[in-house]
Amino acid sequence: MRRQLLRWYGRHRRSLPWRAEPGERAEGYRVWVSEIMLQQTRVATVIPYYRRFLERFPDPAALARAPEAEVLAAWSGLGYYRRARQLQAAATIIVERYGGQFPLDAAAARALPGIGEYTAGAILSIAGGLRLAAVDGNGLRIACRLTRRALTLAQARALWAQWLAPRRAGEFNQAVMDLGATVCTPRGPRCEACPLRRVCRSRDHVPAVRPRPAARAVTADYGWLLGGGKAWLCQRSPAARQMSGLWELPTATPSEGATPLLILRHTITNSRITARVFRVRAPAGAGRWWSREQAFQAPLTGLARKMLLRLWPSPLALSLPAGKPAASFPGRARSQP
Repeated sequence: MRRQLLRWYGRHRRSLPWRAEPGERAEGYRVWVSEIMLQQTRVATVIPYYRRFLERFPDPAALARAPEAEVLAAWSGLGYYRRARQLQAAATIIVERYGGQFPLDAAAARALPGIGEYTAGAILSIAGGLRLAAVDGNGLRIACRLTRRALTLAQARALWAQWLAPRRAGEFNQAVMDLGATVCTPRGPRCEACPLRRVCRSRDHVPAVRPRPAARAVTADYGWLLGGGKAWLCQRSPAARQMSGLWELPTATPSEGATPLLILRHTITNSRITARVFRVRAPAGAGRWWSREQAFQAPLTGLARKMLLRLWPSPLALSLPAGKPAASFPGRARSQP
């Protein structure tokens, strides 16, 4: 099984910016950042963010000393912003305790904010060569199919610890990752292309995957206001459950018959949002004025970034035709600059 999987990986390994060349050892910081970004986020989405993040924060020291707003701005659009805050908190510890080098020790790595058993196993096996399995949802799914048993995550970890190639643990774990991403996928697995076909008890008879719960449809209305070449944005409360402290367009209540400037779709976890943006006449809420350059360097929500890319600059955003219905803000308006 090990030989088959590693041979397949040698031929079909994905070329990813955080991976070292064959025969070389990956750098701990690069692997760590990639693993945090890849939590609940697709590889294709992560790649451009990863490259920009590494350019801005090339090592733990640069990440630790950066203002939090800059880190969140670089993360803006990836979602789950708690990951970015934990990443920076861990970078501070790495600088203070480990001389700016990611600790390639299981106990030290697990003690860092945001690093659990899977993430530690992935980083330490890939960057440090430690004999640790890295088992996430992909690894659990593959183990269930190989054994044709309904395993718990703990049971799957125990099996992968037995199956692990001890001298090539990092490559083995990355092979499992690639197998789950490209061949043994949740839906429509390509059993005919699987290197483990001969030892798999579920080959060609993979049980149906339970359908995903239906997404919750949500409609949200926002306001758009320019004054003196600047846009009015509001900051989410630091106590907010999601995206605390990030900046976004303020909410608005559209007047009857108002025509939205923009309608777009946005998905967050299990919510499918229809976002409507209306032109408004006055600022309100806990906000401030931002120039275009400042706004795109600010820690924006992913939805706000989408909106600004579409709205600014835009001929529609520069003037309000006479008689055009507008939206109104809840709360007290503030004077324009």
